Amino acid sequence: AIKMVHVQDVGLPLNRLAVESQINGGMIQSLGMVLYEGRVMDAQLGLQLNPGFGDYKLPGSLEIPELVPLIDDEDKREAVIGVGEAAIIPSVGALANAVFNACGVRVRELPITPDKILMGLTKGGQTA
Repeated sequence: AIKMVHVQDVGLPLNRLAVESQINGGMIQSLGMVLYEGRVMDAQLGLQLNPGFGDYKLPGSLEIPELVPLIDDEDKREAVIGVGEAAIIPSVGALANAVFNACGVRVRELPITPDKILMGLTKGGQTA
């Protein structure tokens, strides 16, 4: 089974469940950003062609792997650090690297889609 793990140092976690939920949300948002979400625009009119949830792809519950949020609070600092959605930042790079490690194609434009990977494979693993 695939797992998505994120470790975050939040200083003193005031509400562990809320911190874990924020980390989970960031992981899900980054998964969508990397693999699903892509605006389709009409270049001449400047209109988005997929403005609704029927056309704009988002990960559903079946596409989300097991999420493992880990809170690093080993140093026992008294400082409280805001959590926000910091899990998005490293997760995007980690997911892109996982695709590269799996198939040898470095896709540098999000979302990473099967057609971009196939294009890179036909180029001998070069950047798609």
